[in-house]
Amino acid sequence: LYDTKATHLLPGLINQWDEAMLRGMTLDTNAKLSVDSHPFPLSSNDVQMVDFGVTLIMVILISLSYAFIPTSFASFIVTERESRVKHQQVIAGLGIASYWISNLL
Repeated sequence: LYDTKATHLLPGLINQWDEAMLRGMTLDTNAKLSVDSHPFPLSSNDVQMVDFGVTLIMVILISLSYAFIPTSFASFIVTERESRVKHQQVIAGLGIASYWISNLL
């Protein structure tokens, strides 16, 4: 499970800031500070919230993908209806069943 809170960021940022201040005050370009960060592990409530968020995002993405698949098929049929291609094919002798089977394939 990936922790998205970035609990390691703040100690590292403060360390860089303090190192810059130390180098400015001592005029020593090799002055260094070290920091150790040991954040608390996620609680079970936090793990459940992260799992819920990931699940919600997956549901939304899968739902959107299922919405776009039929739309791509329907757009072709709507375009044909606008240009009256089906009517021209029926007049030329194409059967209605043949037209719809060819659209489904």
